[in-house]
Amino acid sequence: MPRQKKFDVFLSYNSREKEFARMFKQTITELGLRAWLDDDELRPGLPWQPLVAKAISDALSIAVLVGPSGIGPWEEEEMQASLGAAVKNKRPVFAVIFSDKDTLPEIPFWLKNRGYISIDGIVSEKNLADLHWAITGKKTTQAVDRSKQHGKRQAQSSPKGSEEMKEYAIAEHAINLFLGKEIGLSETKVFPNVASVTKYVKAIINSSPARQKETIRAVKHSYPTATYVERAQLAYLLGRVEDKECKVDAVKLLIDYLINLQDKAGSALVTAALLLERSIYISLIYLGKIEFAEVYCDRLLEDPYRDAVNRGFHLEYYGDLSALNRTGLFCPDDVSVLPVSTIEMLLKHLRNDLENGKFRPLSRIEVHTLIALSITRHVQGLFPDSMRLDIVPVLNEILLSHQKEFAGGLGEFIGFARDILERSRVSLADLFAELHGLKEMRRAGWNISFLRNGKSIRRNSPFFESVADHVFGCLLIAQTFLPEQIVDQPEYSKQKVLTMLLLHDLPEIAVMDVSDAGIRNMSEIGFITGRAYLFSAMGITGLTSWKQLGISFLNCDDVNSRTAVDIDSLDTYLQLMRYVAMPNCEITDANEWAKDIRGRLLTEEGRRIFSMLDPSVSV
Repeated sequence: MPRQKKFDVFLSYNSREKEFARMFKQTITELGLRAWLDDDELRPGLPWQPLVAKAISDALSIAVLVGPSGIGPWEEEEMQASLGAAVKNKRPVFAVIFSDKDTLPEIPFWLKNRGYISIDGIVSEKNLADLHWAITGKKTTQAVDRSKQHGKRQAQSSPKGSEEMKEYAIAEHAINLFLGKEIGLSETKVFPNVASVTKYVKAIINSSPARQKETIRAVKHSYPTATYVERAQLAYLLGRVEDKECKVDAVKLLIDYLINLQDKAGSALVTAALLLERSIYISLIYLGKIEFAEVYCDRLLEDPYRDAVNRGFHLEYYGDLSALNRTGLFCPDDVSVLPVSTIEMLLKHLRNDLENGKFRPLSRIEVHTLIALSITRHVQGLFPDSMRLDIVPVLNEILLSHQKEFAGGLGEFIGFARDILERSRVSLADLFAELHGLKEMRRAGWNISFLRNGKSIRRNSPFFESVADHVFGCLLIAQTFLPEQIVDQPEYSKQKVLTMLLLHDLPEIAVMDVSDAGIRNMSEIGFITGRAYLFSAMGITGLTSWKQLGISFLNCDDVNSRTAVDIDSLDTYLQLMRYVAMPNCEITDANEWAKDIRGRLLTEEGRRIFSMLDPSVSV
């Protein structure tokens, strides 16, 4: 025969005070005690009166909760049953009175005369000690340590004042709305994206494994018919479960939701859908799927509007942007808002990571958000030096000590951002003007001397072109000679080839001539990735394809990149022929160089154009 569960205290309350009853149960739980609450214990479909009577009979004590609404009719009957149980079994029955009013709610004399605990907006340490004494009969001479009784995390999530109790009630109410337990409100079902409320959402969901399973079932039922905004909240709930079995189920649902979202909407996601996408990614990360941190961070780096939505979420979450000040359901980042609280919290998290020597999966996104919030304001002169100078040392330490955690494009982005934030003043015009450096940068290959197989090679031109001159020549050849379409090459795109050629030598601003081809290739990819991310974070959409096309050109991995490489070679060949024809120009390996260029052509189009430009040479 199964052992009957025993509860330390039976909670009797007016149905109008349900939020306080739920909060009060959480407080009792944090004392390490078990509280009976009808919502959690009464199974649907069974007559509840005998179950309540049984619970009163079995509970070791009875607490009658009395709030501003007074004692309800069913609560009155429970009190009578409680009194009988107390007289028969000598068990304590006591009142817990909570009200912000100066006068106590009206309660029966017999209950008031047995002693009561008054909570005046704040659950004090004395209240906790009195509750522990009333329920267990064991008096403590010091404040009850809830962190030892029920875990430090839950203790920090217990509401202690009237404002926190309000936030707890909002969290409880929001969960009940989403799980279908409350109806009747006309406003959109959304709980505020603020840390002070969401911490209680997490605590309430994880009050028991049964509550977590109930949450997953309800989300699965509600999600298909919910709006994007409602789905974002449901995805948030899934990401906060802690039971091992529940985590597995939640991850499966979230991945299905993410796949479905991307399949339907592609890259043209509206703001509400981007919020949903963010919630899904963050929830998967919370559930231990750390690979999604890098995936989502890359998506932020590549899409300016997605990034602005993420920044706006953080501003509202940490209180720099009030939900009351926006006109719609959500506002992307507003650069006129100074992100004081958001920067402070992000720096706090990252400094803790640095002190602990280990970064959390979410740290990747927090680093990106910190940088994106900062540079979007710094380039417009809207970022105070005090905040800027707080950020630079943190970025320096990340780059020096944690290269592995922040490898790839994000690492390059951090490096560029650090360099920008080190400048007291910088504008978008300054950053873009740096790219114009190609106009003055000369191509060193036209004026060098070196040894090849023991033979001295001299290339000496009285005038040699800039990198920008070469880029112009490439574009002119491509625009003139390349077809708009190639019948048997459906993936061919003349526009992509032109874009690759426009961008292909920009990394030389930083990389210049590196003799080791492997190091040069890695450096160019780093430059392309970091600079593309930098402009993207500032909302410059014209370079969003820069990263993919630039890397494709360097890797020479499709018909467009191979065609672009051939055009690059063709311009070098034409320039070589021009220099050879000039007086006072010496290029001793001109024939070998020309032969090498011809032999390196990769595509039919490249060979066709070469034969048109120089029909005397067979290729």
